[in-house]
Amino acid sequence: MNNEIRQALKLIKQILANDPITRSDDKELILAVWEAQGLILTPEQKNRFKNAFSAETIRRTRAKLNEQGEFLPSTQILRRRKRLDATMRNMMREPLKDPVEYEPVPGRPNTLRPVIKIPVGKQGVINYGTK
Repeated sequence: MNNEIRQALKLIKQILANDPITRSDDKELILAVWEAQGLILTPEQKNRFKNAFSAETIRRTRAKLNEQGEFLPSTQILRRRKRLDATMRNMMREPLKDPVEYEPVPGRPNTLRPVIKIPVGKQGVINYGTK
């Protein structure tokens, strides 16, 4: 698996596990990833970003134009995209462990509560949602 993809997967899983709003809002997720990478935006810039076209809309529109034979990239870029597509498909075939587990609620039979377990190096695991 490509090292950049591995790093992105690790960071994105960490953000999704720690910040529930990013699970439902791609723009919040993108901002959180960029901030984790050191791109800090002012509140006004964040607001403008949230009102801008999403990166996925821009990418899909470009892809649709390419499918219609318009604004084609160089052959070198086409080959690179094909390689990256194959890498991503292979990577997504690997099983991913769900960080959410469930445990019984004391005093409430047949009731489970979610617990997010995040590995933390040699120190063990951080449990969210317990108590």
